[in-house]
Amino acid sequence: MWGVAANRASREDPALTLTTEVGLLSGTWHGSEPVQAGDRVDVELEFARPRSWSEITAPVESTPRSMTAVRGTVSATFDDEVIGVIIGGAAVQLELDAPPPPDAVGRLVVLTVDDLEFHPTGL
Repeated sequence: MWGVAANRASREDPALTLTTEVGLLSGTWHGSEPVQAGDRVDVELEFARPRSWSEITAPVESTPRSMTAVRGTVSATFDDEVIGVIIGGAAVQLELDAPPPPDAVGRLVVLTVDDLEFHPTGL
């Protein structure tokens, strides 16, 4: 996913906010080099902790106002309790704490971004 850095981030100070096609996303920078405010970067999104199916299918109104949430669509399920989710133009793999339901593909999910990591792709 492409984004524009709203602030400087480095290994020493990794907090980063990106302006993306789905809005502002805040997370942790995991690049070997610092990113500067205004830089356009391509990143892979990673959600650090496993989610429960009930957590990601809860109505957006139940998400605490202090947390940012993004919507996505389940694109695939895998045998190892991982699902593929399309967020904007990005494909993300998300670990679940149990197998997803059989009808998961095509369903809308809402993910809180309280543990988001940005990994630069080098593009």
